[in-house]
Amino acid sequence: MENVDEQVYRSEIRMALLRALAQTPKRQREVLQLVCYHKLILVEAAEMMGVLLRSARSHFERWEKRL
Repeated sequence: MENVDEQVYRSEIRMALLRALAQTPKRQREVLQLVCYHKLILVEAAEMMGVLLRSARSHFERWEKRL
């Protein structure tokens, strides 16, 4: 069971991630959601987004650098 400090820390991290996502360009956010939340590989994410693999990879890598 988490203590209060751990709960506060997790809440702060969650809020920071939500703020970062809100400021993320649409394409970066789309590829991130497909890869991280829907567990797709970049090839599948690119297909779903209708973009080239290198484009999806570029969007994902830009987001990683921002994070």
